[in-house]
Amino acid sequence: MAKQAKLAIGPAEARDLCQFFGLLGDETRLALFLHLAGDDVHVGALCELLGLAQPTVSHHLGLLRRGRVVHAQRRGKQVVYSLNRKTLEEVSASLLKGFPGGGAIRLGDVLDVKAGRG
Repeated sequence: MAKQAKLAIGPAEARDLCQFFGLLGDETRLALFLHLAGDDVHVGALCELLGLAQPTVSHHLGLLRRGRVVHAQRRGKQVVYSLNRKTLEEVSASLLKGFPGGGAIRLGDVLDVKAGRG
């Protein structure tokens, strides 16, 4: 019988990573994630950007919100969505544990550069 290699992360971290990437495994949710990487966006603008109906976009945003990938904040009559930076930091830290020099590049830093904040 072959010996199993030890994972650099624990079972709870592995489940969290599977959930995170499972959510982003859908084209619509991945597109939402990528649009939110640049800036906070309200639902109406996301509908226009994706060419989808509001109920469809809201459904996918709800899944991302329950998965702690995005935050929702009410601003007047609009709901504005942003990426959950804490979750992104946790995901990047878990991923980088197994790489040499783990932690040299963080997902949050990449998103800051993309958004012109770094």
